[in-house]
Amino acid sequence: MAEEKQKYKTASKHAGSDPRGDMFSNMEEEDLKQRLEELNPEGIEYYDVIKAVINEVNPEIPIALIYSLIHVESRFRPRVTSPEGAKGLMQVMPSNYKEDPTENIKAGVTFINDLLNGEYAPPAGDISKSLYGYNVGQNKDVLKNKSFDELAHGGGKHPSGGKTYVNNILSNYDKIITSGLSDSPSAGRLRKIALIGD
Repeated sequence: MAEEKQKYKTASKHAGSDPRGDMFSNMEEEDLKQRLEELNPEGIEYYDVIKAVINEVNPEIPIALIYSLIHVESRFRPRVTSPEGAKGLMQVMPSNYKEDPTENIKAGVTFINDLLNGEYAPPAGDISKSLYGYNVGQNKDVLKNKSFDELAHGGGKHPSGGKTYVNNILSNYDKIITSGLSDSPSAGRLRKIALIGD
């Protein structure tokens, strides 16, 4: 596990990666929770679960990224099922599906962590490609054989769906990290960082 954490932390220093993880170290937890609640009030009940799972899987993953991902995947509805059969808060496929919200979140966070570490589709640390990969699903062979453009177009599932999906997640992430900062000199910089890879 320690090796995975280091891989993502190291990868986040490269171009095209996600340098946002460290931004929250200076943000007060109550401020972060308020921003998350503004995005989706129903999701705040899962804050402690998401935080605990991230700390177990890889503390380098920003909680706001997972919150934004769940918001797009299920709008925090634990019993929702997609037309493709993905289920739960993080919309994991039946072979990985856990009815318990904590286990469902753990399955999804583990998968996004694997993607961020380049285990399914290199390069490691590429946040956009990792989110495209999450959208396509947990088939390693499919992910490894798809080009970035194919992933961006939903991996063949939905034409242009992948790009919209990733943009929605990163837009929500942007809202969380820049909430209340529109007049701050750092707001533009944070928005630029939040949307890296678009």
